Amino acid sequence: MIAESPRVRMSVLGIVVFALFASLFARLYYLQVMASDQYQVAAQANRIRVVPIEAPRGRILDRHGKVLVDNQISVQITVDRTVTDALPVAQRAAVLTKVAEGLARSGTPKTVVQLERDLANPRYSPYVPVPVALGVPEELKIWIDEHGAELPGVAAERVAVRRYPYGQLAAHVLGYTGQIIDAEFNDKAGSAKPYTLNDEIGKYGIEKVYEDDLRGTPGQRSIEVDAQNHPVRIVGQTDPIPGDDVVLNLDIDVQAQAEQALESGLAIAKKHPCRDCTFAPKGQVGSTVVLDPTNG
Repeated sequence: MIAESPRVRMSVLGIVVFALFASLFARLYYLQVMASDQYQVAAQANRIRVVPIEAPRGRILDRHGKVLVDNQISVQITVDRTVTDALPVAQRAAVLTKVAEGLARSGTPKTVVQLERDLANPRYSPYVPVPVALGVPEELKIWIDEHGAELPGVAAERVAVRRYPYGQLAAHVLGYTGQIIDAEFNDKAGSAKPYTLNDEIGKYGIEKVYEDDLRGTPGQRSIEVDAQNHPVRIVGQTDPIPGDDVVLNLDIDVQAQAEQALESGLAIAKKHPCRDCTFAPKGQVGSTVVLDPTNG
């Protein structure tokens, strides 16, 4: 019995070792075979970041096809935080100072404090450059392009913005766009044309009423990131689809005549005293009525 004792202990140890290896291989089989799809999706989600690409809005035209609202190309200055945040503190401060000086020279002054506030705004995705100035002169874009080595992370790009060729004419009908707010963002949740908190949305008039038609379908850019969430490369992209045009029954030439007639009428009314103006001072408010000359 004493001689067999070591043999028994070795047998028990072998069984324990076998059980441990069996458990290990069973776990590996589960992870690599049974649950491979689940973990592959999770790993892909940790590695890939999807960034939306804004789509151009549709145009607004009058009944004769005259363009009342269009898109125009404007120069926008952006700062890539993934680049500037990786710079030494002194170099980062120097870059923002040069950007502020360039904006001041171009007639769109902005302080370093204001730039820092823009970069810290949580509305902007960490994987998308932050816009710090829009509508700057072409000369500033040329200057930034020429000094790219001194301004890491800073770029000047051309973007589409709304243009109203007739100025304020029919402004109450056409409306305007502006940056989406939280309430509007929540209201549009689940839309076929998804929004981000950086997007523009119709705020008033036709721009608001026909928002779902005018808005384009955003594209997507898939960016591979490393363990520190720094972009590595673009692995895929879907181009955006522009929004639909909206054609109105409005005749812009008739509208211009009506507004001019109203302005003239108000100017005449202001010259005559009003003894019983309970609603508003005479010549401050009014309306235009267009009649059919054949029947009144």
